[in-house]
Amino acid sequence: MIVLDTSVYVDALIRFDAERSRRSLRVIDVVSRRNLPVYAPMLLVVELSGVLARYRPERAASHVAEITRFVNLVGYDTLHEEAVEVALRTGCRAADAFFIACARVTGSILATCDRIQAVNARRAGVEAYYLLDDGEYRRLTARLESV
Repeated sequence: MIVLDTSVYVDALIRFDAERSRRSLRVIDVVSRRNLPVYAPMLLVVELSGVLARYRPERAASHVAEITRFVNLVGYDTLHEEAVEVALRTGCRAADAFFIACARVTGSILATCDRIQAVNARRAGVEAYYLLDDGEYRRLTARLESV
């Protein structure tokens, strides 16, 4: 089971940096091919909608709808207490607290293109991978391929 941070989807859809896009697309491809359960807080819908509305307004709604067809969305009420605990323990941003809490509640690993989020996830006891670190990216893809 895996939680993909919003940053992974954004980097897959919008080519800010070729390597970020390539790595994000590869992780999504491996997760899809292996038919691994993907989880995310409901916040994903809002975060992704906001970013895509700025960069791909004509396709934002369809991209969000397509992505969320394959994601098990976890509601606010389910994650609230855990997210508060994560925030108090790590001092992380609110959005990050929900993604980290989602990984904790679902027993998932977390993949992200946000280094600070990965550090805070580990502080909260979550197995997390920062895709822009070569070693972490290789370990994640190997781990996903072996599931």
